[in-house]
Amino acid sequence: MGVTLITNNPLAAEKYASSLTVRYDGGWDYLQVLLQARDAVHLGQRLLTAPLAGSIKPHQTPYRSVLLAAHNPSGSHAGDVQLIEGAIEVYHKQMQGKRRQQWPEQVKGDFATVDLSLIDGALNSVIQR
Repeated sequence: MGVTLITNNPLAAEKYASSLTVRYDGGWDYLQVLLQARDAVHLGQRLLTAPLAGSIKPHQTPYRSVLLAAHNPSGSHAGDVQLIEGAIEVYHKQMQGKRRQQWPEQVKGDFATVDLSLIDGALNSVIQR
C-alpha cells in the first residue's frame, strides 16, 4: 500500500522521508496541511488518519500531519471527502477571531514531538492491519 504523509512538521518529514512519500513544507500552517490533504482526497487518496487527530485544537499547535493511502478503485471515498471538508470547517470555526500564536522554538519542538507520536501510533496501527 502506498502511504503519503502530508505535513508541516520537520521531525515527521525527516523520520519518514526514506520510507513514505512525504509532502512537506515548513512554511505551511495548520490550514495549509488540511488543504493539501483535501486536494489529495479529491484526487482519490484515502485518509488513514483523522485530520483533527489527537483532539488538539488548531490554535493549540503549529503542526499537523495527515496520512493518506493510494486510492482503492473498488471502494468509495465519499466519507473521506466529508471528513476532510468537515475538518476544514472546524478549523475556520475554531480560529474565528483568533490569531495564530508565535511559539518559542522549544515549545514548537514539543508540539512537533506530539504530532510525530500521533503519526507513529497511526502507522503502527496501519501496519498491523
